[in-house]
Amino acid sequence: MGLLQGDRLREVPGRPTRTYAGQVAEDLRVLLRRHGITNRELGRAVGRNDFWVGKRLNGQVPIDLDDLELIARALGIAPAELLPTEWVVPEPDGDAGWAPSDLNRQPAD
Repeated sequence: MGLLQGDRLREVPGRPTRTYAGQVAEDLRVLLRRHGITNRELGRAVGRNDFWVGKRLNGQVPIDLDDLELIARALGIAPAELLPTEWVVPEPDGDAGWAPSDLNRQPAD
């Protein structure tokens, strides 16, 4: 079971939908707060300053995979534990310009 199970933050009606990186940042903020870890402490642990951490946690800079690995190592957990386990991909609307293809399509006779 991941560290953040039970603390899933739900969408609030009227708020913009979060990005995947935004959800990771939000979950990470919850985790750090729960364990009393400050941006400064995390920054020191990853060899960066608290501004570097803050920009990622507040969404100014998206958390990329390298950041995720660096942060997970500092926290002593696997990077996968920082990823949301429940994520709903929005349904494409008619104007999205894409749709899933039928990968099991059979040749026409």
